[in-house]
Amino acid sequence: MLSSVNPKDFEMKMLEAQEFDDDFVLFLRKEIFGTDEKHEADGVKVMPQFGKQEAVKHELQRNDCWSDEMESNLKTEDQGVYCVAQKSDCTLLLLFGWIPDDLFCKSRLRDTATYVLRFLTCLSPDMVCCLSSEDVKLLDRAVSSMNSNNLDAWRSFSVAFHVERQEEQRDGVLCEKLGSILLPMDSSPQNLRLLKGSYPAYSVVEPAPATKCKESHIQRFDNVSEFASWLINESKQRNLRLDFGIMGPDHFCNVLLKTTGRWPEKELKDVKDMLERSLQTSLEQSMDRVQTYIEEHRATLLSYMESLFDLDVLYKGAKDEPAFVTLNKYVQEVQSDRSIWSKLGTSTQVTLNLPLRLKNQMKAIASTFRDGLANGSDKDVAESLAVFIREFTVLDTKIETDNDGFFGRVWKKVWPRDQESEFLSDKFRECMAEPLNAARQAWFQSIETALAIADGVLLKRWSEETQQSLRKSCQADEHKVISEAFDNLLLTWRGQHEGDLMTTVHPRVRQMAIFCDVEKEQWKPATDQLKIFKLVQNDNGDFSSVELGTHRLNPGAAILKAFTIKNHCIVLVTTSPKGTLVERVDFPLQRSWWGEKIGKVSFTRSFGRPVSLCDFNVDERLVAFVEEGGRVVLYRFNETFSSLEIYKRLELSLRTSLTLPVAGVLLVDGSLYATDTSGSIQSVNLKNQQTSRAVQIMPSGSCEPGSSLFAMADNMVLGFVGEPKSEDSAENSECVELFAVASEDFRTVPVNYSGNVALRSKGLCVQSFDDVVFAVNEKRKKICVCRLAVTVRSESLRIQHSKEHSVNGSKTESDGLEGDENHHWLRAFYHTDVISEPTKESCRYFFQVMMRDLRKLNKPLGGMDFARDLAFSTESNAGRDNVAALPVRSFLQELITFVPIQICRAEANSLTVMTNGKATPMDTQSQNLQAVDIARSIRFGLLSPLLESWQGRCIVITSMGKQSTGKSYLLNHLTGSSFAIAGARCTDGAWMSIRILPKNVLLVVLDFEGLGSFERTEQEDVFLSILNASISMFTIFRMEMRFDKEIDVLFARFQKGVALIKGDPSLFRGKLYMSVKDVNPNDQKGV
Repeated sequence: MLSSVNPKDFEMKMLEAQEFDDDFVLFLRKEIFGTDEKHEADGVKVMPQFGKQEAVKHELQRNDCWSDEMESNLKTEDQGVYCVAQKSDCTLLLLFGWIPDDLFCKSRLRDTATYVLRFLTCLSPDMVCCLSSEDVKLLDRAVSSMNSNNLDAWRSFSVAFHVERQEEQRDGVLCEKLGSILLPMDSSPQNLRLLKGSYPAYSVVEPAPATKCKESHIQRFDNVSEFASWLINESKQRNLRLDFGIMGPDHFCNVLLKTTGRWPEKELKDVKDMLERSLQTSLEQSMDRVQTYIEEHRATLLSYMESLFDLDVLYKGAKDEPAFVTLNKYVQEVQSDRSIWSKLGTSTQVTLNLPLRLKNQMKAIASTFRDGLANGSDKDVAESLAVFIREFTVLDTKIETDNDGFFGRVWKKVWPRDQESEFLSDKFRECMAEPLNAARQAWFQSIETALAIADGVLLKRWSEETQQSLRKSCQADEHKVISEAFDNLLLTWRGQHEGDLMTTVHPRVRQMAIFCDVEKEQWKPATDQLKIFKLVQNDNGDFSSVELGTHRLNPGAAILKAFTIKNHCIVLVTTSPKGTLVERVDFPLQRSWWGEKIGKVSFTRSFGRPVSLCDFNVDERLVAFVEEGGRVVLYRFNETFSSLEIYKRLELSLRTSLTLPVAGVLLVDGSLYATDTSGSIQSVNLKNQQTSRAVQIMPSGSCEPGSSLFAMADNMVLGFVGEPKSEDSAENSECVELFAVASEDFRTVPVNYSGNVALRSKGLCVQSFDDVVFAVNEKRKKICVCRLAVTVRSESLRIQHSKEHSVNGSKTESDGLEGDENHHWLRAFYHTDVISEPTKESCRYFFQVMMRDLRKLNKPLGGMDFARDLAFSTESNAGRDNVAALPVRSFLQELITFVPIQICRAEANSLTVMTNGKATPMDTQSQNLQAVDIARSIRFGLLSPLLESWQGRCIVITSMGKQSTGKSYLLNHLTGSSFAIAGARCTDGAWMSIRILPKNVLLVVLDFEGLGSFERTEQEDVFLSILNASISMFTIFRMEMRFDKEIDVLFARFQKGVALIKGDPSLFRGKLYMSVKDVNPNDQKGV
């Protein structure tokens, strides 16, 4: 399937896996899930290997499976499950887990290591556990501790715990200089601002002179006269330019010329006079033309008349004789002209081609005459010949003789004789003289009749054609005169006011009305303009600035904030006495031909009330506007930043204890951080409006209005600029430096510097992007670029099992052993290269204890016994022959269906569909506006080809319930799926897993996020409920042993969502199953 594809194309992202979905579906349908059973016999041996990296590598080297390519490319941090294929009689797949050694410690053993082990055991019933010599020693110590006398009976009935504090990591921010960007010497750093957003940039405000601009609007007119009157009035005040486009000016020019008094009446009268004179001479010219035509044809035909009725020519002449050719051409010409031919009588039409017919029948006539002489008198035969010629002249008759036909022609060739002398006898010539003369006269008369009729027809036709041509020429001359007059009018309108403003009109007609796109030039007064520079890192690691373009501000507008979006756009917020204006400015990617890069405003939104502060979260597309009274209004952009809708309102005066007005705000991670002039900071959660306590992070009066907060280290640390607490001199009293606090509790995070870097200067302006911070040094006129290394203090506490083996709490020496049997990772099948008899006995006892602990869980084990199936071998290829071959079908089913995938997520009051378990980029979402495009973009990894290829029965089972009620745990035990489980919230959105049951049944298992949590809004819960109800055939509602108000609210939201899709026949009709947990045996009947 992929034989023609270069594997490096996937690495370079030139190909994607979904491009081969159709091939993979066909492969699954025919080769794996087909009706034939031939693949049950074909199998593959799977030998999983599990352990630490050094032990796994050693085992692969012993099996000659560790190549030079693996040595150079497989790094310690490249964790995952890898495969090495060996082909012999049966294909052998060596699967091995490659995970760091720190994942085998006690605190992390149940996470990645357990998941990898479960994945490997699902693919094969056999397992090789690779141990090092240290692991064997640890195993012996663990078995020794099991055999000690410390296993008192009371430990089966009591448990001791202690609280353990995890190792603390100190707070700190370390700045390391990466480079600097010099600013132009003529620039003023006081006007420079670093911009927040999707890419680093800074802005500079410069004065802009007065210039012309264009204002566009649409104007409607009911008729052309009204449009002409408006144009005349407009032309008196401004220069006017009309652009008719592909429609042309014909619809308007007559009315405009007449309305303006520029109608070319004299020129049009001259054109009409010329037409009258031409029409008078056209009739005489047509008569002369017709007369010439008639005379030419009459003379030509009369010149051939003797030849046409000559007896010798008629009998012996060839068909290509000029006389016959000319006559035939003329007859066809008359026949093709229906106007002439239809006016000729039938006899005249027949007589016209009389010579041609005589030519064809002359031999038959001569033959008949000869036969008549033999059977009758000469007089009777002569009279019969004369009568026949008269009738033949006006009737198209034909004489049949014995010599005609096939036998006659054969007889002439077999028995030739002198027919000419026999047929063209003197007697025949004498009898044909008078009939031919009469036929000649009749033919000449028909020619005269045809020419006479052609005279009248052609005269009328050619006269009309000439007049029509003259009138068309006149119309063209009139149109040219009118066009020249109209062009002169437009030229006059365009330049009649020298150096004045221009109005451009683009008219278009819709039925009777006229709609005009009017562009008017206006003078823009002198104001300020915003110039944007993008900060980029070159290939050599140096930083530089690239000018994106300029944007002219409205007169009297002051810049509040500017934010970068996409790759070359900004969102600009300005204030003026009229209110607040939000604009999206797109800068061109290439410089124009006149050398300027002027931004284009693609979106604008104005608000009637001015604001004092604002902030923008580019990831969530949220904009917060803060008024002086403490009122905060949040708006959200759509995915294409082309519309702005209100999101939420917040009153800081009611929710916080800050002193109004606030000095700065920051939007990050669904929270709004605000500072006041006294140096205090407080945060408000936007979803539940929970408020943190106010903490003073700066001295009172040191925080000025408009000072900027910024987030660092995945929003765990907040940075700001403030004055130091103590200064030695008056010169340094104006200097400010960088401070940092933790976003969780606003504790101070110390800021340190590597080398001689110190972000401390007068007028310091700082902004961060990921782990890079940009700071403007006003004194040196440069921008310093530093890398931040942020560490945040972690104080997690864990409850650990205390190894107390006596009632008084004293500990024995064996308590300090690291190898506790309940936590060690060796509770699995294993294999080692050096093993002794005592070690074998230790291993057997170890697995016996393991099986004892498993049986205490009271779970069905299906006859599993690790100690019974334990085997020991030391050869390099040990166990390969004993490994049973698995059917390819079963192996691929387990490989594809083991890992669940996320299919959707509820966020921002909407339901986001995931593609291959990942969120779709915003540019792709903006392109998928139609339902067909959205459906085509949905893909659930390898599960999508499996679903498309399945042709058997399909069952969909889903979970529903409150948060943290064990929904994922129940589905895992019920269906054998692998959903993540935890004591707290762990399911985000909806996840899908597939299990293949016996009797050709596909079980689609969907694990949904718990409802009713404070992280989700009511609308998001309704969306999840709608999706659950629409696709589920069997819904398990997981609940605790009570029916409280929260359950009632969940069902109310569920019913609200179901009502939206009620009555759709294409959806499933599922069943709802109530699963109640922790039911007391005495209450089972009541439940």
